[in-house]
Amino acid sequence: MRTTTAPILVAPLLVLLLASGARAQTGGPIEILSLMGGGDVVPGKVLTGAFGTAVLTMDLQNGNITFDVSAFNLPTSVSGAHIHVGSPGVGGPVLFDLRAVPRQAGDISVTGTLSAADLTMHANLGVRNIDDALQSIVGLATYIDVHTEGNPDGEVRGPLVISMAESTAGRVRHMLLSSAQARRR
Repeated sequence: MRTTTAPILVAPLLVLLLASGARAQTGGPIEILSLMGGGDVVPGKVLTGAFGTAVLTMDLQNGNITFDVSAFNLPTSVSGAHIHVGSPGVGGPVLFDLRAVPRQAGDISVTGTLSAADLTMHANLGVRNIDDALQSIVGLATYIDVHTEGNPDGEVRGPLVISMAESTAGRVRHMLLSSAQARRR
């Protein structure tokens, strides 16, 4: 028997988005969160005491993302950090390179702002512009990872998920519906 967790994970999100649509506010930021660990790394899980957190704030009107990424207990120096397009358990290409990552072990923290100029597009995956990238992020189709010298495929990784405050869910629903309507024109 084949089982899948995707419908189980997506169904509550869709119900919440649809239910909150009547109260949606179009302005304001959308908060995206991630908890990172070695068990989510692809192609192979990493046994590590390291972990991390990420908070992204999407400004839909200006098309940019501010980020605050922290990783703790890193056993070797950081070699990079990225936002990738890809589902859980699947490795995908880089959408955004978080270039300001300090090249050190232990605990790190990095903040910054990303815009269309920082995006690596992947038309074959549906990411042709910044709006597509923002949709991928709110649509549970991205993850963030921190790479180290000891684990170049990733020391810690985690999916990017919406902070499900009611007003955020409504804004996300509005963003997705507005974008879909604009494409039909």
